[in-house]
Amino acid sequence: KSLNRAGIPVIILNREVAGGDYVCYTGVDTYKGAVGAAEILMESLRGKGEIAELHQILGTAPQILRTKALNEVAKRHPDVKIVTRLLNEQDRSKTISRTQEALTRYPHLKGIYAHGDIEAMAAVMACEQAGRKDVKVVGMGGSEEAIKAIRAGRLAGSTYQQPYEEGRLGVKCALRHLKGEKLEKQILLDCPKITKDNAAEFKGQY
Repeated sequence: KSLNRAGIPVIILNREVAGGDYVCYTGVDTYKGAVGAAEILMESLRGKGEIAELHQILGTAPQILRTKALNEVAKRHPDVKIVTRLLNEQDRSKTISRTQEALTRYPHLKGIYAHGDIEAMAAVMACEQAGRKDVKVVGMGGSEEAIKAIRAGRLAGSTYQQPYEEGRLGVKCALRHLKGEKLEKQILLDCPKITKDNAAEFKGQY
């Protein structure tokens, strides 16, 4: 809003904002990517079993969209039940301990839908430490660590969020606007699935 008052054009990257005017938003299609992650999990579970959702920061646009995606995909699989939602505080050790607590509380847990690759890898570590290699975990982001884990069969999958490309596209949009071009309000990037079948095609972006 301060930029609006100063007459400075704004390009939004990565996540949308609740207030103020901006020229355009550019970033990955968060909802579509989250749907992809949920579909990977459902396929790995063969559409059956108890799952946990591992949040990032509550109330943010990505969190809301990723939760919506899981709920929508789960509706297509009546034999899948979301039994708990775990809050991550961007602290890997806390995520590991909370995941282990969930594994104890829900001994039939078969899947974990994590809102980010960092959280997903913490969940993988918790499952491995608990001797629960039967629990399938999916993340989102396309980190180097996650892609290596997917190749090794430790992580069921992730989605490729392309932060570098978001940055490049944002600069391109700013230049186009300064040249007087009319931009669409939303310019979205794809967020492809990463599984063991295609993980070799992706390079970790962080």
